[in-house]
Amino acid sequence: MRVLNGHIYALLGVADFARVSGDPVAHQRWRKAARTAIRHLPAYDLGYWSAYDLRWREPATLHYQRNIHVPLLRILAELTGDTEVAKRADRWERYYRSRVSRARWQLAIRLHPRLKRPPWKE
Repeated sequence: MRVLNGHIYALLGVADFARVSGDPVAHQRWRKAARTAIRHLPAYDLGYWSAYDLRWREPATLHYQRNIHVPLLRILAELTGDTEVAKRADRWERYYRSRVSRARWQLAIRLHPRLKRPPWKE
């Protein structure tokens, strides 16, 4: 569980399988995986933006923030009924709309050690 959207996409696949198959084991796994994702969500919150992954804690791109992370959290909140997930989606959407948060994101992108290296030198 390092890449937020990867974990949630996999989680949604398990939820779909559980729903379609009616398999109680798959349903139990979906619930457990959802709790795990929700428990780790605060670690992805940089205080001004969402992190793409936990290993590098690099800020997500504008596209991911707006079109992937926020909608995935809204889906997760709807499926689980967890109001805290919905509140986090609202917070991350406010980050995206905030000029201050976007300025902090720009600065973080420029200063992040992993993002400063050219990809061919990794």
